[in-house]
Amino acid sequence: RKHSTIVRQEYRTTMQDIYAGAKVTKNTYTYKMVDYTYVKKEYIMTKNEIIFYRRLFGVIGKSYLIFPQLHLDALLDYKTKGQGYNGAYKSIRNYSVDYVLCDANLRIVCAIELDDSTHDKPERIRRDRAVEHVLELANLPLIRIRSDEYMSDDDLARLISLQTKQQYI
Repeated sequence: RKHSTIVRQEYRTTMQDIYAGAKVTKNTYTYKMVDYTYVKKEYIMTKNEIIFYRRLFGVIGKSYLIFPQLHLDALLDYKTKGQGYNGAYKSIRNYSVDYVLCDANLRIVCAIELDDSTHDKPERIRRDRAVEHVLELANLPLIRIRSDEYMSDDDLARLISLQTKQQYI
C-alpha cells in the first residue's frame, strides 16, 4: 500500500484565487494542514458485508438500488424548525448503517444493519439503540440481520417486503 502524507503548510486563498490570475483581496482565509497519514482501503466493506451485499443484490437487485456504508446525515434532514442544527448534526454524525435500499427514483426505502458478534458488546449495543431510536423518529425502517444466523433468500426477501410494505419481491 502506498502512504500519502499531507505536509504541514499554510496557504492563503480567496474565492477569486479559484480563477487563474486572481489577486488576493482582503477576504483572504488561512488554512492549516496537519501532518496525518492516509492509506486507501482496499474495500469499502468487511468480508462479511461484501458477501451479504452480493447475496442481497441477488435477492432484491432488480427491485431496489443498494448503497453501502452511508452515514445518517446523508439520510436524515436534521435542519428542522425549532431545533439547533449543529446539535442535531453532532448527535448523528458518527453513525452509519451498512446498507440503504432506494427505489429507482433514489427515494430512501429502508436501512439494513448486518450484525456480527461486535454488535454484542455493551458500547455497540448502546450505539445500535441510538441509531434505532433516531431512525424510528425519522420514520425510516431499519432491518437488523444477524450475520451468524442462517436465513434463506426467500426469508430475506419476505423480511424486506414486510419491512418496506412492498409486495413480496
